[in-house]
Amino acid sequence: MYEDLRWLGLSWQEGPTVGDLVRPYSQSERREFYLEAWRKLRDEGAIYPCTCSRKDLEQGALRTS
Repeated sequence: MYEDLRWLGLSWQEGPTVGDLVRPYSQSERREFYLEAWRKLRDEGAIYPCTCSRKDLEQGALRTS
């Protein structure tokens, strides 16, 4: 998987193969990191709410598949 990501040209500053190897790298364990990023985006006015219902999103997904 890492080889494929690198082949796509993706790189990261920190993760299981780079940087501090003792940090949590499971998405469910990184809630605080995500909240911090969300707050920063919110404070900068960079978050735009979606008014679509779940049904609207499902129908849109079905049209693109």
